[in-house]
Amino acid sequence: MRRVIDISPEDTVRRVKKVGRYHLALFVLPALSLLFYGWLRAPHLNERPDNPQRVAPLRLRGSILDRADRPLALVQGTERIYPQGESVGSLVGYHLRGRNQSGLEAALQERLSPSLPPNSLTSALRQDREAREGKPRLRGPDVKLTLDASLQEQIFDSLKGVVGAVAVADHQGRILAAVSSPSFDSNQVREEWQDLRNDPGDPFIERVGSGLYPVTAPAGQGLFEPAALAQHNWFVDNPYPGYPVSSAALMLDDRLLLTPLMLLEMSYWLSGIRPSPELHLLSDHQPSKGHTPLELSESLSVGAQESWVLGGPPFRDSPEFEVVIGTVEKNLFYALVVENKNTDTDRLRRQIERLLKKVVGAGEL
Repeated sequence: MRRVIDISPEDTVRRVKKVGRYHLALFVLPALSLLFYGWLRAPHLNERPDNPQRVAPLRLRGSILDRADRPLALVQGTERIYPQGESVGSLVGYHLRGRNQSGLEAALQERLSPSLPPNSLTSALRQDREAREGKPRLRGPDVKLTLDASLQEQIFDSLKGVVGAVAVADHQGRILAAVSSPSFDSNQVREEWQDLRNDPGDPFIERVGSGLYPVTAPAGQGLFEPAALAQHNWFVDNPYPGYPVSSAALMLDDRLLLTPLMLLEMSYWLSGIRPSPELHLLSDHQPSKGHTPLELSESLSVGAQESWVLGGPPFRDSPEFEVVIGTVEKNLFYALVVENKNTDTDRLRRQIERLLKKVVGAGEL
């Protein structure tokens, strides 16, 4: 039986329309894809650290400066360098091709980077015009911190050989030092990558903002009444906006786990400053709303320079640690967390307090 092929005009028109629909789909689908990824998703894709088009702009990223405009990270030629070295390594982090970024380099990625590649036709045309006029290539803006590089280095030197963290802030809540020990030299990360990864001291952990410690009162009771904790901003996703790796507080098995940043905030309450200032690391930081001061469930022991020793038995796999929070002349406030079991924490506390008292006396901050 032979098959009869319909070659009538109507069938020919039907076939032409069918082919036309296929061609229309082949045209429309790429157009929609370009619209979605080239316009709607462009800002997100431009900021992805694994976007190869971001490599050139990253060389032009702005500098990270301390409160006195001393560079903590800057571009020299085509390289990113870190003049303060190990003392700010965990906080500032690094930028490496193939290793992405960490610390403030990652947290401030969008603020430090120039607006390249262009995410709109208008900006692309403007950049082309500026290039034809011989204007310099775009460079990302600098970001200034409240950090004091000199104080940061001195405290870091005091922590040599100690696993722990120290955070210091002034009476307005500006973070002047955020020291995590051990740390690393961001200039040497590429060469020392495997050694740093295998270091039992975990130098890649920025302990001030991300170290969680199951802190209790000296006798082992909970620090705060559960009702006071319920509405506190410690339990939001980002309790300290602008800090690179700040973590929310946790309640596990009726144990409260806090970061040294949260412990630093406690030193204001114990010193009678209520409500305590919002801690911040960026010079243009705006305090967040909704802060709720906490009421301690019991008083804590007071030392010579107004310091309070907190308890902290190990919890699950957490390290053994000791916590001291305090204030020096109600001008500088600090939190000290030491993970080393055999460290003379009291001696280290006195050393840090002497350093802070010297800073206050000299009027340097």
